[in-house]
Amino acid sequence: MALVTSLPNTLKLLAEPTRLRLVGLLALEELTVQELVAITGYPQSRTSNHLALLKRAGVVSDRREGTWSFYRLVEPSPAGPMTPA
Repeated sequence: MALVTSLPNTLKLLAEPTRLRLVGLLALEELTVQELVAITGYPQSRTSNHLALLKRAGVVSDRREGTWSFYRLVEPSPAGPMTPA
């Protein structure tokens, strides 16, 4: 799937309450899927699906450490997904 690069598409992606909540949590600290599931109470498959969409859009990134994946917000940049240009 193509990278979501336009501001309207990014805002549409973030308009979904589950994704917005995940972004809010990841704004506080780097978390694993298991930690997000424990905090939100959402099923693992739902959480992973939303994280995959956010990652594809360039809003979050992941870091592998062994079998664990740690998710965090991508640092803002002039060419990032929240840029109107």
